[in-house]
Amino acid sequence: MYMPTIIYRWYFRANRIEALERNLLGTIGIASVDETFTGLIRNMNPVDAAKPIAGLNHSGNEAE
Repeated sequence: MYMPTIIYRWYFRANRIEALERNLLGTIGIASVDETFTGLIRNMNPVDAAKPIAGLNHSGNEAE
């Protein structure tokens, strides 16, 4: 995303994610989904971005 996640959650209320969960994932039988919003990592230098990216990699591997 090109905006801070707090603005996305507050202003847009993350309605696109809710619609995706309800309309697509709900119809194929996936009940609960954990979502992680990450914004503005593109503007970070690689050293500062390594920690959030490592956290995403870790949370993605927990599902396996």
